[in-house]
Amino acid sequence: MFKHAKRFRMYNVPDANSEDFDENHERFKGWGSDFLRAKYGHVQFESSAHFVVMTGFEWHDTVKSLIKRTHINVTDPETVEIIAYYDTEEDWDRFNFLCDNQQISHGWHTFATGIYAV
Repeated sequence: MFKHAKRFRMYNVPDANSEDFDENHERFKGWGSDFLRAKYGHVQFESSAHFVVMTGFEWHDTVKSLIKRTHINVTDPETVEIIAYYDTEEDWDRFNFLCDNQQISHGWHTFATGIYAV
């Protein structure tokens, strides 16, 4: 069994079309920037179930067969850790290959504006 963990936070985004969250815009300050934190603040997660509801988290159909089990842990009110378990490290490598080549953000079915990896 092989596992991989990644931590995420999510900004309170009033307008998903805001240039503040456009990575290609010249004024983009960067994920995790003091500017975005001060302007928008982070969503507070009460539980892992609340995180799933707020983000619509589920694995993308292309990669979900590679993941044998998922554990979601709220490590503090603003931070969620997602641990994915694979049968082998080769399955993890395949997951990354598919995400990179098919532009699937972190393997999620839908990756909402404002979510970023810590």
